Amino acid sequence: MKNLYLILAIIGAVVPYLFFFQFFAQAGIDLPAFIGALFVNGAAGGFTADLLITSFVYVGTTFFLDIRMDGSYLLLLLVLLAGAVSMISLGLLVAARVTSEELAGGLLNMVTWPMMMLSGVWFSLEAASDWIRQLAAVFPLTHMLSAARAVMLDGAGPAEVLPDLLTLGAMTAVFLALGALTFRWHPK
Repeated sequence: MKNLYLILAIIGAVVPYLFFFQFFAQAGIDLPAFIGALFVNGAAGGFTADLLITSFVYVGTTFFLDIRMDGSYLLLLLVLLAGAVSMISLGLLVAARVTSEELAGGLLNMVTWPMMMLSGVWFSLEAASDWIRQLAAVFPLTHMLSAARAVMLDGAGPAEVLPDLLTLGAMTAVFLALGALTFRWHPK
C-alpha cells in the first residue's frame, strides 16, 4: 500500500507541474497572473478551492486522527469517482432545462438537502422504516456512501460493491440521457 501512495504522490506532484510549466512558458514568471488563472472563473476557482480544502482535510486526518481503512484505496477512489460523476450528471440534468442561475440553485437545493438528510451522511438509516430506506435509494449519494463504507470499514472488494457501482452508472446514464433530451439553448 505504501508503494501505491508513493506512485500516486509522484503522479500528483508531477502532473500539475506540466500545466504550470506550460503557463509559465506562455506568460513568463508572473505570480499574480498565475494565482489569477487558478481562479479565472467559477469552475476553476471552485476546483482550486475544492482541491485545497480536500488536501488540507486529508493531511489533517492522516496525521492527527487514526483513520480506519480495511479495504483498497484504489477501489475507494473508483467508488468516489463513480459517485462524483453521478452527482455531477444530476446537476447537469437540472442545468440543462432551467434558464436562470437562481432557479437552478433553488432546484439543486431542493434535491441536495433531502439527499444529504436521507443518504446516511449524518446518521444511520438502519433504524429507519422501509419506505424511508427505499426513498433514500433513489439518491446517488446513498449508493456512494454505502460502497465507500463497505470498502473502508468492512474491507469489501469489487464484487461486494459492484451493485452500488452499477446503480451509480445507471443513474449517471439516465441523468445524462434526460439532460440531453431536455436541453435547450434558448428559452421559448
